[in-house]
Amino acid sequence: MEFNDKIPRVLFIRRKRNDNSEVNIYLNYKRLDQTEKMEYLGIHLDNKFNFNAHIDQTEAKLIPLVNM
Repeated sequence: MEFNDKIPRVLFIRRKRNDNSEVNIYLNYKRLDQTEKMEYLGIHLDNKFNFNAHIDQTEAKLIPLVNM
């Protein structure tokens, strides 16, 4: 199995809402950057695993269409 190391990012989903600690994860001896938001299969997720990021992104796309 080969992994794409061109966009090395990791989304760490936490159970605790106030936990902001970083996790060091390595792939092929390269440290993966930890992000707060990520898009997966067209759905925008954030590290608290709620869909506020997806709603905000969808709203930003729809506002110009509604204003036409």
